[in-house]
Amino acid sequence: MIELDKNLISFCETERQKEIFECVARLRSAKLASAELNCNKRWVERTICNIKRRAALKGYSPEHDMTKVCPDPYIVKGVSTLYDKEGKPVSQWVKTTIDEDKLNEYIEGIIEASLSSIKPVKVKQCQIKNGDPDTLTVYPVADLHIGMKAWKNETGNDYDLEIIETILKKVFTKLIERSPNTKSCLLLNLGDLLHTDNLQNETSRNRNTLDVDTRYAKIYGVAMKLYRFMIETAATKHQHVYVINCMGNHDDIGSLAMGVALDNIYSKNKRIHILNSPAPRQYFKFGDNLIGATHGYDCSGKDLALVMASERPEEWGATRFHYWATGHIHSDKVIEAGKCKIESFRTLAAKDAWTNAKGFLSGNDLKSLVFHKKYGEIERYTISADPELYQD
Repeated sequence: MIELDKNLISFCETERQKEIFECVARLRSAKLASAELNCNKRWVERTICNIKRRAALKGYSPEHDMTKVCPDPYIVKGVSTLYDKEGKPVSQWVKTTIDEDKLNEYIEGIIEASLSSIKPVKVKQCQIKNGDPDTLTVYPVADLHIGMKAWKNETGNDYDLEIIETILKKVFTKLIERSPNTKSCLLLNLGDLLHTDNLQNETSRNRNTLDVDTRYAKIYGVAMKLYRFMIETAATKHQHVYVINCMGNHDDIGSLAMGVALDNIYSKNKRIHILNSPAPRQYFKFGDNLIGATHGYDCSGKDLALVMASERPEEWGATRFHYWATGHIHSDKVIEAGKCKIESFRTLAAKDAWTNAKGFLSGNDLKSLVFHKKYGEIERYTISADPELYQD
């Protein structure tokens, strides 16, 4: 006679497993269940055994005093239980680790969700027919932290999905209008486009708990919509739009999935070029200009000049002007290291509770930089983005 713990049903992964589990639990016999389900008795026993093993991997095995279940994508690495003299558990330490298979399923699920509704994209025609081929407009967009939740009474400004959508569309549209008519442009996502990177509302690297507006699926959907808005708005002004997508410390997995999705969305578009790469530092050459882009979390700004010369020696030697665009610190900062200029940019995002508590009080704006093939940066435009200015 088999007595099954009814809680084990939550560890079934398929409808067939649930059917077998429920039948065995009701009949209390693998033999009777196999006869009713018209399947091999050994298969029924193996299925029940696999369900119990999966439960134990997640931390559930009451007969062994294991009742603390860990969330996906984790599995239990080890359990240490302290018993008293009577053999009763007093304290327990549960150690977990990442389940690589579950993590890969999670990443694949994000990518699949991004691609599932993709249809051939019809981008609006470029309104400027004779853009200047000798200049390039660069649009650095840093640290939007889409999905962050901030409360004005605590931080000075409200911030959520609706607010960033309103602000970004208005500010970026105005920036496009003010920028010159160059034939090509370079859109730089400098990282932390997304505020959170998993269903637990945490960063993937350090497991920092975050103030989040809503569910991850909705956050990702809004981020993708706004990313496409920037790309396709730029395409109405410039005949060619080049896109570099940098990974941030808040959105390691999300940024990779977004890069793959955008690459698929615009793969057949002859005017939009997604320069998709998982590399932490990416480069773009325009005439005598070598432009680097990175979030700025891993590599110190003062070291980036040497990094550029080391990673791109041929382009470094063939160009006069060397420039880095970075994010991460949410503020304007410029370092000049020999022949290289390293610049970080402000964000459109309001301050969250942690940032406000630290006293990081920089302003909000978006900039466009104009590079000439022979003379380097020749001009720039700034659009103020004070959150209160754009809230209805």
